[in-house]
Amino acid sequence: MVEKLKLPLSGFRDTDSTSYKHRGFRIALWSSTTDINDDQTGRLFGSSTEGIWRSFWPKTYAFNVRCIED
Repeated sequence: MVEKLKLPLSGFRDTDSTSYKHRGFRIALWSSTTDINDDQTGRLFGSSTEGIWRSFWPKTYAFNVRCIED
């Protein structure tokens, strides 16, 4: 039986470092990969959109960190 991964749609901090965006609609998670500018790879999941976005974002976005063990 496959269980679904349930994560809160907590949004993420905007680059102005004072406000949060997309609470209740999206969750953004970091991966361990960085680019040459030291930006971090992230994954953005949404509740009402299809697909998963993968890109590099500045660390000031303050995405969530979730550690998942196999």
